[in-house]
Amino acid sequence: MSRFNINDIVLHKLFGTGKVLEQKSEETVFVAFDNPIHGKKLMSVNFLKLHQSFSNSSQDNLQDSSNDQNSKVISIPKKFQDSSFLTSEDRAIYRHVRKVLNQGFISIGTNPLIKTEMNKIGIVICPDKGVFIFSIFDKVNEPSQFYQVHQYIVEHFMTSSAYKMKQWLIETDIFRRNQEYDLKFPIFFGAVFPNLAFEQVKYNPDLFKYGSHIFFKDLKNNTFKNINDLFAHIKSNYKFQFSIIDDNLAHQLIYKIHPEYCVAVFEDNKNKTSQMTQVSKKEMESRISAFILDEEQIHLINEIKTGYYLTLANPGSGKSVILLSQAYRLSCIQDDSVLITCYNRNLRDRYDILKDLSGFNNRPNLSIYTFHQLLRKLMDDVSPGFQYDDNHPDLYDISADLVYDYLSTTNSRYKFKAVFIDEIQLFDPKWIEICYMLLEKPVEGSYLQMYGDLNQDVRAAKRKGKASWQNTNLDFRGRVKVFRKNYRNTHQIHEYLQSMIGVINDRLEKLDLGINTDDSSVSTLITVRKGLVPRVIKTDKTQLAQIVFNTIDTIAKNNNISYNDIAVLYPFRSHRYHDYLPVTDIQKLLNEQHIPFCEISGEGKQAIFEAHGVTFCTIDSSLGLDFKVVILTALYPMNFIYTQGMLKIPPFSKLRMSDQKHYYDDFIKYARQIYTAASRARDILVIVDDLGEDSVYHDQIILDRKDLYECY
Repeated sequence: MSRFNINDIVLHKLFGTGKVLEQKSEETVFVAFDNPIHGKKLMSVNFLKLHQSFSNSSQDNLQDSSNDQNSKVISIPKKFQDSSFLTSEDRAIYRHVRKVLNQGFISIGTNPLIKTEMNKIGIVICPDKGVFIFSIFDKVNEPSQFYQVHQYIVEHFMTSSAYKMKQWLIETDIFRRNQEYDLKFPIFFGAVFPNLAFEQVKYNPDLFKYGSHIFFKDLKNNTFKNINDLFAHIKSNYKFQFSIIDDNLAHQLIYKIHPEYCVAVFEDNKNKTSQMTQVSKKEMESRISAFILDEEQIHLINEIKTGYYLTLANPGSGKSVILLSQAYRLSCIQDDSVLITCYNRNLRDRYDILKDLSGFNNRPNLSIYTFHQLLRKLMDDVSPGFQYDDNHPDLYDISADLVYDYLSTTNSRYKFKAVFIDEIQLFDPKWIEICYMLLEKPVEGSYLQMYGDLNQDVRAAKRKGKASWQNTNLDFRGRVKVFRKNYRNTHQIHEYLQSMIGVINDRLEKLDLGINTDDSSVSTLITVRKGLVPRVIKTDKTQLAQIVFNTIDTIAKNNNISYNDIAVLYPFRSHRYHDYLPVTDIQKLLNEQHIPFCEISGEGKQAIFEAHGVTFCTIDSSLGLDFKVVILTALYPMNFIYTQGMLKIPPFSKLRMSDQKHYYDDFIKYARQIYTAASRARDILVIVDDLGEDSVYHDQIILDRKDLYECY
């Protein structure tokens, strides 16, 4: 039996992804690749099958492909015919819209404002005519069923679900006409019964208040013969002047209706003078730009599987976006509880804000906690009144032990159908076990999705190359996926980072610690954005503050960049072993010139969004965040280890020969921190290097590839 079918999506290690066009023999297939290579006849053993095309759906595929070639309607997902999340009825709606409509968007998914166990929500955007939002009722298959339930179903949809969605749109400034409570575009809501033909059902729409809002197969009803007819009606009945829905507004609409298909990026509000203030939800909404996820990302959301899986990726791969979208989807299609947990408070706050802006504050079944917050909640049942002290983090270790023992013998009142763990590389093995024990039974029918960075320090849980998840009782064979894409950085920053991680991996191999570097050395750049090459400015402690200030001033003026888009990252705010306070000195210079700034410490929800001016942040607090401009500086304390007083780490040539193994952990940790901090830059990266020529990290920053950066 052949390994492949026609239209299977396959992966080749050299040529990338492509579609099987012809099976030449059991061992050879003809493939059209996604890149400019038009076709290759290659041995099938060299391919990995990604998506399978089944012959029993060949009629659907033929219809889909014929419509795809000429349609200017953008489908989300693009390959809707391959999605198991979408039913045959859903796909028929896609085909009809793409066949009849000249241009626009169509998307079918879930919405946080309504329960969608029995139906999905669709949106069609016709740029020059308006918006059609509809609910799909594909369980009604017979006219007799329709007569019994249609009035109740449609009236409930129109008075509850449709009303909520319209109010949700009106409350967003970008969709509203001035201060009036009218939308700036025509809109129509409907209920679609795709398994009934219009000719099968005879009823008088005038006898039912919402009769014209009922649609059947091919989106027909008593009033409209097809979707073009509907949109003509929508526009003609709009009482205001209307020109067009541009792509930006269309993306914002899709984000509001189907947030799982989009990523929200916070843009600067161009306010260069205001100090830190309380930012309202409306102001945060005004700073959002929405972008549609790519096809691979949407596939991961639509095809999420039960069981436990681990995804590892380089920084900038969009893994946190996928995690949040998968959590959105699962919390919408069921009432069971869904949990997101992570290590870093800033990342938790970012998730929390995006959850609220996406409408999920209306769904109490989606919870977001740092793991330490989760521990505290669980400890309320285990040992009420247990006292914590942030100056004694070992108390959290004691809590974890107590909670683990409790869950081993007791059925907790906290149970989740799905648990999502971000920053898995920072989790102790016992924390992962606790999360697994919180899954609803049977656990095989629940979801445990874990995401982690390939190139970040895994802290004390990683021992000699064995990561924390490998120290659990879970068997991860066949359950690990790797993202090698980079959506964040410009081409120039990405190339510099790839060279930097190459130096780090080379050193890890030379230290012979048994750490596997295979998965952390390759990243495929998705963005085609060009930018400035990174800059390295060498200095010493005495000149650092002035140079950083000058760099901030120059970037803002010469590149027309707001201070709000600039972040200064550093390993330590201050250090007890060093009389060295560069952050304070930099901020003093900014104050003297009335340049606004703020500092993110990890305390307080909304800190990252309330802040105006240059952002100051430790490297640890920047996890999960990114910035248009990153200035990485004040690295000098990384030259030392502090486990036994203060000892300087020798240059790598001497470190490699040293038998002082206690140097290694901090060296690896700091080397990865430098990489991680640099990876936070989207467009501009500057490293103000105060490490010194004899620093063990010198060659990691001052790379041999001089074409990759500018050095001053």
